[in-house]
Amino acid sequence: MQTPHHDNDDPQPLSQILGRNSLGQLIQKAHQLRAIEKALKPILPTEFAKSCYVLNIDQRKIILGVANAAIATHMQMITGEIIQILQKIPEFQQFQTIQCRVRTQK
Repeated sequence: MQTPHHDNDDPQPLSQILGRNSLGQLIQKAHQLRAIEKALKPILPTEFAKSCYVLNIDQRKIILGVANAAIATHMQMITGEIIQILQKIPEFQQFQTIQCRVRTQK
């Protein structure tokens, strides 16, 4: 006796399987964060590029972790310029603002 064939038993591409679960969503988010950080680093002033990293993104906001309050203050002053440059890149046009969070030392 043969078992009935079900369409959902057919092999599926790994990318399709990962796209449907939380692991896939986490991987996708990590790729987004990495892409934004890669685009952002050359835009940042050289003295801050090593001290800033992308923590998260919201629909229209990039959240950066920064080393100290002085960097956070300076970054807030140049946010408009950075956003204008980022918005020239099609995949980053939705971002409207950057929020800085000072990294706490343990």
